[in-house]
Amino acid sequence: MNSGFEEGTELVAKVQVMARHPAEEQIAIGDSVTDLKMALHAPIVFARDRLIQYMEEHNKPYMRWNDFFDIREQLQRRWRDTA
Repeated sequence: MNSGFEEGTELVAKVQVMARHPAEEQIAIGDSVTDLKMALHAPIVFARDRLIQYMEEHNKPYMRWNDFFDIREQLQRRWRDTA
């Protein structure tokens, strides 16, 4: 299997994908080591499972999530508080 965004050990280099699609705010949502580079790059990170451990090892702030309803609620709260 080949990916147009393959880099080193990553089949999909998510940071490259994010760079190709600039946005006003970048948000990473992940759960494991395959999401680590993206999470370290993004200013807003939602982490669960093993990614929490990696975020703590890198002293990177994150928000815990269990399902996408959690993410929606936290983003709504964030945007409401900044409006």
